[in-house]
Amino acid sequence: MNSPPTFNLLHEPWIPVRPLNGGAVREVGLRELLLHARTYSRIDDPSPKETPPDALAPLTRRPAEYGGGWTSRPR
Repeated sequence: MNSPPTFNLLHEPWIPVRPLNGGAVREVGLRELLLHARTYSRIDDPSPKETPPDALAPLTRRPAEYGGGWTSRPR
């Protein structure tokens, strides 16, 4: 039985970034993007229909903005 294909968004490269040093655009995973954000000048998505802020917006929004709410921590 074949297992379904998987793709780890944290570790697999999928976000195109442009380095500060002017190097070539390369793809990084979400973890590397966040850990090394200071070394990139921008997220460089060639698609004219999607801007990088649109692609990463869900990561920057609070749950309340999507109709949910922050859950309180157990005491």
